[in-house]
Amino acid sequence: MEPARPRRRSAWPLLAAWLAYWAVLALVVLGGPALRVWRLTHDPALHGSATMHLADNLLTASVIEGGATVWSTSTHLVTIALWIAGPPLLLFLIWLRSRSRDADGARPGAAPAPAGVTAGRASDARAAEALRSPAPDVLRR
Repeated sequence: MEPARPRRRSAWPLLAAWLAYWAVLALVVLGGPALRVWRLTHDPALHGSATMHLADNLLTASVIEGGATVWSTSTHLVTIALWIAGPPLLLFLIWLRSRSRDADGARPGAAPAPAGVTAGRASDARAAEALRSPAPDVLRR
């Protein structure tokens, strides 16, 4: 009997999680301003402007309609980088750790093996041999 091989985790679910995170992040952060800019550029009755500029590692953006600021934000580049790369990096580290546990044969939440039990073909062969040969107590009766 072959020993159970550890299940190899695919990277596709990890990539899908990253893409889903980035899509939700873009929708939450840029959804409102993008809608205002689209309305500003497509409605002939509206007059205004949209600006974005970078100075001293600070990204500043604003949308102005009819002389009034309707949306404005300023964010450091480090903060933007952490929002973009931080959660996917954490997901990657969790995935990597679960993958290394699978390679070791340990499953999260599984009880440790009893003392004297080792993984591999040699221990399986010894266990099978012990089952085939009767115990000394059985032979004495």
